[in-house]
Amino acid sequence: MANSNMRIEWVDAAKGIGILMVMFGHNWLDWKYCYYFYSFHMPLFFILAGYTFSDRRAPFEFIKQKAKALLIPYVLFVFCNLIFYGVLSHTHGGHYDIGAEALAFLMQQRHTYLWFLPVLFLSELCVYVLSRAKLTANIKLGVILLILALIHYLTICTGCVNLIWNIDLVPMASVYIILGILYKRVSVKWTFENNKWIAGLLFCFSLLVSTINFVVWDRVDIWGNSYGCLPFSATYATVLLLKQISIPRMLIFLGVNSLLLYGLHRMAIEIFFIVWNKLGIPYDGISCLSLCMAVCNVLLTCVLLYPVVSFINRRCPWILGKF
Repeated sequence: MANSNMRIEWVDAAKGIGILMVMFGHNWLDWKYCYYFYSFHMPLFFILAGYTFSDRRAPFEFIKQKAKALLIPYVLFVFCNLIFYGVLSHTHGGHYDIGAEALAFLMQQRHTYLWFLPVLFLSELCVYVLSRAKLTANIKLGVILLILALIHYLTICTGCVNLIWNIDLVPMASVYIILGILYKRVSVKWTFENNKWIAGLLFCFSLLVSTINFVVWDRVDIWGNSYGCLPFSATYATVLLLKQISIPRMLIFLGVNSLLLYGLHRMAIEIFFIVWNKLGIPYDGISCLSLCMAVCNVLLTCVLLYPVVSFINRRCPWILGKF
């Protein structure tokens, strides 16, 4: 355990790695630089949500807590986006219809990177119902996972995608959350998790599978309903590695504040792109220079948002639903 509030260090560190991958992937790089991250970075967050999932609250209390933790930040991040891009369109040209954008955020049909928060909210509600109905235990668990995966597959086959609040993504996201719950149940019995060789082999295996997938079938992306390979080996390799190393405190900080970083990072990256453009530094997303610039963008974004995150935690915790 991490500290007095019973946080789990490796879970926070895994979220820290996940948010770094998210920020790196949002730099408009050529797919060859980020295909491996995309093969598991969003499932990683759902699986970790499952590991920390609890159905002990009464239904109304559970909904209230999840709405405060996910929907209030979503609304505030939407507000920040509308203001930021509205000002940006005014200062740098271009058309930006705030009314249309606000409606798009309200409908949330894969609209911008913020699609993740409503999906996580609905998926946790789905898993809560299944858990309280005793459908996530024993043999029933396998049946539920199969049904959810089948529902998601049918939505893709029938073209029933891009639904309001990304409801079509909820079945597969719920699968990942349930797998996180399952891992929490069984991992306490596993003694082989202290073997670094297993983590290394899993990492190499996941990299190989993701590379083959990229070469043969192109991208893996939940947002685009593209599933060329399963994310579990890469996720598990990350977990095993973090369980065996001395975790840097900064990585834990990133994980603890991953929600704020997720909601604000895209705007910070846009600022740095404007700076590079003003300095006359070319960015095509393909060259090694672009790769280095993307890494710099991620590091500078962390530096820029550090005081913002610290201020919000101290002065405005209600932004995160803490009231």
